[in-house]
Amino acid sequence: MSVVRAFAHLPYLAIDSTTVPLAGGSLVHLGFEEWKDLDNNFPFADRAYERSRPLFFQVDLDVGEEGSLFDAIDEMATLTHRVYEAVVLVSAARVPAPALSVAYHVELASGDFMTTVGPFGREVLLYAGDERLVLDERELDGVLACVPFLVEHADVADLDVIAAGFATLERTSRPELTPLSALAHEVGALEALLMPEARKQLTATFARRAAALLAQSDDELRPLQTRARRWYRARSEVLHGGGLEASIDDADVDEDEFLFEARGGLVTALGVVLAKLAARPGVGLEQLRGELDAAWEAHGGPAAKDGANL
Repeated sequence: MSVVRAFAHLPYLAIDSTTVPLAGGSLVHLGFEEWKDLDNNFPFADRAYERSRPLFFQVDLDVGEEGSLFDAIDEMATLTHRVYEAVVLVSAARVPAPALSVAYHVELASGDFMTTVGPFGREVLLYAGDERLVLDERELDGVLACVPFLVEHADVADLDVIAAGFATLERTSRPELTPLSALAHEVGALEALLMPEARKQLTATFARRAAALLAQSDDELRPLQTRARRWYRARSEVLHGGGLEASIDDADVDEDEFLFEARGGLVTALGVVLAKLAARPGVGLEQLRGELDAAWEAHGGPAAKDGANL
C-alpha cells in the first residue's frame, strides 16, 4: 500500500467555488455522483445532497509500502483536525468538528476502502439545512495560511493548555451545550491559559493579562481590561446559577454579542499565544505570562499587587 485518497466531510461549512487547494489537497464540494462512488447507502438522495452541498477536505496520503488504511485514517484525522482548528481561529464560528461526521479512505492501487462514521452519522451531510458558514475571501485566505502554520508548529499547538483551549472551542460548538454553559467553558479555558498559578486577585490578574495579550495599542488596554472583567464576572455568575443580565447591561450589548465577544477572546488569545511561542523557540508559557504583567506595567497599568501571581 502506498497512496490513500481521503475525503473528510466538514460539517456546516461551505465555499463559494467548487474547489480550493489546501495543504497538499483541496477543499471541494463533491458532486452527487462523485459522493455516491464513495458511499452508496443513499443512491436516491440526490436532491437532499444537492440542497445540502456538503464540503469535503480531500487529500492523497502516501503511507509507504508498509503502511495501512489504519495509518491513513490516523494521518487524515490529524490533518483534518488542523483544518478545523484553522477555521475556528479565523472565524470563531461554532461549527461542529469533522470527527463527528463521515470520512472516506480509498487505497488507489487496490481499491480497498474504509469509512469512518462519527456520532452525526450522515445526517448533517445530507440534511445540513441553511445554517452554514460560507467562508468569505478573508476567512478562506486565513485558513489557507493557518493550516500550514499549525502543521509546521504542531509541537506548540499540541501543548496541553493550548490543545485544551482548542478542545473547549470544539466542545462548545456541539448542539447539546447551552450558550451559558459554553461561556463558562470558554472563559475557563482562557483562565487556564492566562493564570493557572494565580491564587489571589483572580479577576484583576485575568483582566490585566487578557488586556496585555489582546491589545494591539495602548489605547486598547483599558477597554479590553474592562471587557475581560465582564467575561470573568459573567462566568462566575453562570457557575453560581445566575444569568448575564448585569454583565450585558454593563457592556451595552445583547446576549448573542456578549457570548460571541467572550468566545472571540479565547480564539484571539490562542492565536496570539501560538504566534508568540512559535516565533520564540524555548520560551514557555510561564515566561510569557510574566512578560504580560511587565508589558501591562510598562504601558501605564498599575503594578500587580503582592500575591496576585503566586
